[in-house]
Amino acid sequence: MQVAQTERARAEKRFNDVRALANSFLFEFSPLIERLPGSTPARELLVKRALEYLDGLAAESSDDPSLLRELASAYEKVGDVQGNPYKPNVGDVSGAMASYEKSRQMREGADRTRARRREA
Repeated sequence: MQVAQTERARAEKRFNDVRALANSFLFEFSPLIERLPGSTPARELLVKRALEYLDGLAAESSDDPSLLRELASAYEKVGDVQGNPYKPNVGDVSGAMASYEKSRQMREGADRTRARRREA
């Protein structure tokens, strides 16, 4: 029993560390390089890795409204990097639309979960 709790705590800490790292890359690192000449390949890689991470995390987040809201913000940021016409972007407008749609779905999921919990 104690070993299982220790392993669960360790896994949760790793999960939170990875979340923090991903948020750092999206919300701190990306804005610092967005206007640098020649940064498009790095930003494209950032988008690719962020989507891999976010899609995996989204598959496991259906009952946590705070995580769903965090994912929604992250998908929105990825969409901005992909193709927001009012910000420096990598020119992937269709990818941006897909990320914005995922953001909307995450926000709606958070609202539904919060409403179910209030009813219970």
